[in-house]
Amino acid sequence: MAHYLVSLAALLSSIVCYLISAPAALAGTDPISHTATTSATVLATTPTTGDTTAPTIPILIAPPDGSSTGDTTPEFMWRQCSDPNGNTVIYTLYLNGVATYLGISHNGSGVTNDYTSRVESEIIRLIPSHYLLDGSYDWYVTASDLSGNTSRSASFHLVIDSQPPFILVTDIANYHNLTLDSRLPNSPPEGTNFDVTGPTDVYFTIHSEPSSTISINGTIFPVPASGIAYPYLHFSPGIYTIQISASDATGNTTTLPGFTLTVSSGPSASGPLAPILPPSLAPPGFPPSFPATIYRITTTGTLAYLLIGLLALAIGILLFILWRRRYNLILLDLSHHPIPSSVIYHSHPPRSSNIYRLTSNDHGQLYLPHLARSSTLTIRLDNNQICTTHILSLNRSAQRYTLYL
Repeated sequence: MAHYLVSLAALLSSIVCYLISAPAALAGTDPISHTATTSATVLATTPTTGDTTAPTIPILIAPPDGSSTGDTTPEFMWRQCSDPNGNTVIYTLYLNGVATYLGISHNGSGVTNDYTSRVESEIIRLIPSHYLLDGSYDWYVTASDLSGNTSRSASFHLVIDSQPPFILVTDIANYHNLTLDSRLPNSPPEGTNFDVTGPTDVYFTIHSEPSSTISINGTIFPVPASGIAYPYLHFSPGIYTIQISASDATGNTTTLPGFTLTVSSGPSASGPLAPILPPSLAPPGFPPSFPATIYRITTTGTLAYLLIGLLALAIGILLFILWRRRYNLILLDLSHHPIPSSVIYHSHPPRSSNIYRLTSNDHGQLYLPHLARSSTLTIRLDNNQICTTHILSLNRSAQRYTLYL
């Protein structure tokens, strides 16, 4: 028995010695200070607590501001943004203030019913899935994180024009009221020819899209904002094929079917001939076989001369009236010198009285409306002398009254 007690005491003594000799392992009060850590930016998939900082502003790249394009599905490009708190960033593209393309991914490609997007070299590229209508667009991009913070890019202006400009020729030299229209089929018809006498400058009147350009046989002419251009070219005697085309800012081009211009040397015995046109393109009121140009020029010239004559007569009458109304009253002293200055009170019943001032620059001459017989004039001179005159039977030579004071 004593043997077992001695063995048990030895075992307990060994255990106590082991525990005393073993190193102590105590948990610290701050687990982070006893932990090896490494830092990395990982995009959060849930809102970061206390995140009030918006992503950086998107930088737009293309289409450039103020540009025009004929592409109805243009590619929109802007630089990726970064979020200071590592939050997830989502983009929205606005067209004319309307959120048109939503949920654009920051890091990967996306395909929706509205657009296809991808990321290349930190640049977001988006192509619409549906055609955009022709017109003007102001577009910008917003970048938002999951905490609701949003930044907005600058706004770029874009014009989409996919339609080619039209061409309408209404005048060529002495041929007027033409309808050579690119929007009509078979216009001008094959074999159309215009005859002029040369050498001469041939003037055209061409309607087209404003701010486009017109090309006549390779010579470029701008179309003003009115949409009507008046180009001209010099032609020597010969036969020319006229090619007219129009181009707009987006590169759309329209070409009018060619026609011929015959330039004959010397005066024509019968005058200019009407162009060879089908009845549908002939000027209204004129049969195609009738020399419409000659008739039109004669009628227009006579009317123009008549209008010019009437205008000249009207101007002459107006000038005569103005000349007669220069003055109708002359004030002289007894030495026949002009009165230098005075105040004139004019009354002519039933009209109200009026006051007029005569200055030294008037040289004693003044115009008084409604001055006639039975008018009463009260004149105050510089020396305060007052003179009252009743116009009863004074001489009205040349519609003027002369008073001696």
